[in-house]
Amino acid sequence: MSRRPRSQAVPAEAAGTGPRRPRRVLRDTGRGSGRGVTLVVGVGLVLILIGLATVVAGLPDAPQPTPAAGPLPITFGLDLDKDTYLVTQPTSSFHVGDPFAYSVNPATNPGVPQVYVSVIAFQAGTEVVLQEPTAQRLLPEPASFGYETTTNDMIQLFGYGRFTLKIYLDPTGPVYAQGRFEIVKPAVPQQ
Repeated sequence: MSRRPRSQAVPAEAAGTGPRRPRRVLRDTGRGSGRGVTLVVGVGLVLILIGLATVVAGLPDAPQPTPAAGPLPITFGLDLDKDTYLVTQPTSSFHVGDPFAYSVNPATNPGVPQVYVSVIAFQAGTEVVLQEPTAQRLLPEPASFGYETTTNDMIQLFGYGRFTLKIYLDPTGPVYAQGRFEIVKPAVPQQ
């Protein structure tokens, strides 16, 4: 067998490979489109391989995006700080004669002149609205806000039991803040 120079083409029949198929040639148009396609295909293949490796190896799935945070928490308590408008003696259980306070501590001022407060009770497994969203004025400067009254006032309005307090920025909008509290019925003296 004689050696041919590398630059010389060998006919397909002489090489013993049979008829040649036409080859596709990607041409660089100077606009970078070929590189972009190659990059996208390459990244796609890498992601598929990583996904398959995760399934085969039994590794946990990639982290899912966290859902949007729900309503802010409402803190209940026995006193409201006059400077910060935050509850200072937290509790969610109130008795006859106790002071009653709640506060919300958002990262920024809600940006509205008033919020709307609703009180809900659960009676026989059903949600019962005891107070429709009612306006409560806010001070414009502080981010945190709260309200203070007495447990006796709350008993006159709602009675005893477990309640959910919901705060809205708009009475027809989503819940902005939410919390649960209980007004404990006094024990009946045994005779």
